[in-house]
Amino acid sequence: MANPIQIAVHKPTNKFIHVDTIKPTDKDLRCQCYCLECDEKLEAVLEFKDPTRIPFFRHSKNLSCEGAPETALHELGKQILVENNRINIKNHGNIFYSNPVAEKRFEKIRPDVTAIFEGKPIHFEIYVTHAVDAGKAKFLAENKIKSVEINLSNCQTTSFEEIKRMVLEQTELQTVFYWQEKEAVETLIAKQVENNWFEQVLKAAFFLLMILGIIRLFRNIGRS
Repeated sequence: MANPIQIAVHKPTNKFIHVDTIKPTDKDLRCQCYCLECDEKLEAVLEFKDPTRIPFFRHSKNLSCEGAPETALHELGKQILVENNRINIKNHGNIFYSNPVAEKRFEKIRPDVTAIFEGKPIHFEIYVTHAVDAGKAKFLAENKIKSVEINLSNCQTTSFEEIKRMVLEQTELQTVFYWQEKEAVETLIAKQVENNWFEQVLKAAFFLLMILGIIRLFRNIGRS
């Protein structure tokens, strides 16, 4: 099977399920997975005599359907962002966000996922087949909206954990449309340097006063 189906829709929750997150004992879960493309019920094939085989979903009737893998990956990427609250951002490290929601309209755009970071909106885009267009990227940058695109267009993995790592950890897959102005970053660094310098001066002054106090104490002892 050249392109096994890895991602299905779990009808009771309307969530996307990666086949390698299903255990053989999850009978109810296995019976409620459907194809995103044709809406046919799928069978989760999980156990093999050959240990090198990977789990997959298969159709029972519509054997020619490939399951819309790009759309499914795009939806799973959004779901990963919505179900988590931490992401590693290029040049900024790990951040924690809150209230993530998919496909929420923001002015004239509809980001894949919108969340709150430091009291302001932050937008995430998942790129599988269509990258963010120039107009949207310009809007995000000009309006100084923290925004990141995550590129999954070359994703070939069959592992849910690897996809999750690509979305939340791999900064080399990111395009940052806006985060913080260069001037603001330089000002912040300058302020930190200034604070460190002031702190060192205070420490030196305290040490000098302590030495002078000790010298004065010994002089008083010598005179008595």
